[in-house]
Amino acid sequence: MELNEKIIARLIEPADIAFLNQKQPFDLAVLYGELDEESQAYLLSLLTYESRADLLSFLNPEDAAEFLEEMEIEEQQNILSY
Repeated sequence: MELNEKIIARLIEPADIAFLNQKQPFDLAVLYGELDEESQAYLLSLLTYESRADLLSFLNPEDAAEFLEEMEIEEQQNILSY
């Protein structure tokens, strides 16, 4: 089963989480773009703040703004501190 299918089906295992957090930011952005909004939110919940910051740097400005707008201020600060 492909990683994006596992995310959509919520079948992520601990090894998958570690793999996601080691992916290159561009690859995370491609994966993020392939998912619907609900699955994007799930993906974000699996990532460390550092991985989220890396992902953010590869999104287009509109998606990046939406990415941040949906978070609490403290979470935004944690991500932007990287």
